[in-house]
Amino acid sequence: LTAGALYLGIFWLWGAMYYVIVRTRPGCIYGAVTLVESWTLSVVTQQTVGYGNTGPQRCWASTWVVVCQGITSTILSSIVVGIFFARVSQPMQRARSMYMSEQSVIARRDGALKFMFRVADVRDTQVVEPHLKAFLYTWGPGRVTAEGEKILVRCEALGIGYVDGMLLLPLTVEHLIDERSPLCGHTRSSLVALDAEIVVTLEGTTEFGNPFMARRSYLATEILWGEEFADILELPEAFGAEYDRAKGLSFRRLFRRSLDARTRGMSRLPSHSPGAAPHVALSPSELPSGGSAPAPFALRNRPPPDAAGPCRIRTRVNLQGFHVSQLQRDLPRRAPDEVADLVVSQALESVPYPLLNENTLCLSQWLP
Repeated sequence: LTAGALYLGIFWLWGAMYYVIVRTRPGCIYGAVTLVESWTLSVVTQQTVGYGNTGPQRCWASTWVVVCQGITSTILSSIVVGIFFARVSQPMQRARSMYMSEQSVIARRDGALKFMFRVADVRDTQVVEPHLKAFLYTWGPGRVTAEGEKILVRCEALGIGYVDGMLLLPLTVEHLIDERSPLCGHTRSSLVALDAEIVVTLEGTTEFGNPFMARRSYLATEILWGEEFADILELPEAFGAEYDRAKGLSFRRLFRRSLDARTRGMSRLPSHSPGAAPHVALSPSELPSGGSAPAPFALRNRPPPDAAGPCRIRTRVNLQGFHVSQLQRDLPRRAPDEVADLVVSQALESVPYPLLNENTLCLSQWLP
């Protein structure tokens, strides 16, 4: 609409100039007497259709106007095409369809202290090779180098373990807090005193080959200690727990994701820059009936070619609890600082859980 209105305005502008020439300099333009004919001459000139019954002749005034219109039309077309290509080549809406939990947690998992947050992709199409990175920013008193230089802002990378390369299901991303981690030795009170902030970036490629990036930052007050994310994976009642124990989840036959249309409103979850608190603003029209949270989406398996009927649901993901976290069962309800100190003191790192594709040998079960 904007481009069309712009072109129409340009047509009328040059048409008015041609009409002035027609009225003041008779004979400069043949076949044009009225304003409509002058406007038609403007369209023909700018779109290079070719002159027929109307066109300039034997006059410098009309010739210079034609030259100026040709130059401006070329520049205008280049600008419009460039803006359109930039909008198409930068998939901004694809980044908004990547969920990142509003809060992150630091808790014990497999006996080790870990920083965790949750990521999910709610689009039908798959992201090609997503990559996650996390950085710890501290804005405290800073530090002084050996040469006497004072560095106020400090940025350190947080190593992230295995990340699912397809994001078929919501994923809880982990960072192991050991002696190599920048978070080692910190508590909730120390992170708040340093005005710490953890910035998480997700980079991926769409199915059309266009790169995109989503970002989320967690302030020290948005890091919950001793909590775990609520379980949002649900098996259909027709299968039950017996099916889960017997066959588990077959990823070989997972092809597509079914997402309720109303759930797509949650894809407008914006990423925010460092220092800005996360905010979600949904209009009433984007919520399902009753104003409840979005309906769950389901992962389905495609039936064999000779099978009839709809796809059978393997597992469902309830997005209502995506941002929900709860206190771990073995921790008492206390003040946040007390819970953080208790989590740090109870984090006994024996042997970390081996990452996939790692040649890790756990000898703890063989030791006396």
